[in-house]
Amino acid sequence: MKISTHPKFKLTVILMGLYMSMMVLVSCMDEVDPDPMGTCSSTQNANAIDLKVKYGPYLGSSFATESDKIPFSEFVYYIELFPEVIAETKGQAGFPGRAYALSCVAIYNFKNITRIAIELTEPFKEIPAGTDISTLFLNGRQEKLSDMENFEGLTQFLEFKFDFVPENNSQLKTKTILYLNDGTQKSFESTSPVFLTN
Repeated sequence: MKISTHPKFKLTVILMGLYMSMMVLVSCMDEVDPDPMGTCSSTQNANAIDLKVKYGPYLGSSFATESDKIPFSEFVYYIELFPEVIAETKGQAGFPGRAYALSCVAIYNFKNITRIAIELTEPFKEIPAGTDISTLFLNGRQEKLSDMENFEGLTQFLEFKFDFVPENNSQLKTKTILYLNDGTQKSFESTSPVFLTN
C-alpha cells in the first residue's frame, strides 16, 4: 500500500503529531493552566521602592540623554517606578478586549506613594532653583502631577508633557522626589536633553 505524499496529507500528519505532543505534555503537569492562551496577569498591589527619570523622544534604541538636542515639541518626561509586589488582585491588565501575552503591560496599584514632586536644581528661565514645578507636568489625561493622589492602575512608567515654553538651547535640571507613606523619600537628579524651540 502506497502512503500518500500529498502536501495536505503531510500537514495533517504534522498537526496530529503536534496535538498529541501537547496532550502528553499537559497530562504530565501537576496543574493545568486555566488560561492556555496566555492572557494578561492580574493587577498587582505593590510598593514603590525607587525611581528613575528618563526622557523622550526614544531615539533609535535608547531614551534621549542630556547630550542630545531635540525639538521641544517632542519632549516627554518619564518617571520610572520600581515596584515591589505585595499581592495580586482580581481582574486583568492589558488592552481592551481579549489581551494576549504579547500585548500585556504590567499594571500596579502603588500603595505606599503619597505624592511625587519635581523640583528645579538650577534656575530655568525666570523660575528660581528649588521651586516645585510639578504643576507644569501633565499626564495623558491632562492631570497635573501635583494633583495626582491616586497611584493605582498604573504601569511602572509615568509619562508627562512639560507645559511650559523654554528658551532655545536650554536644559531642565531637576530633582524628582518620591514621597512615601512611611515618611521616607526617594529622589533622582537628572538633566534633560537640549531643547530646540526654533
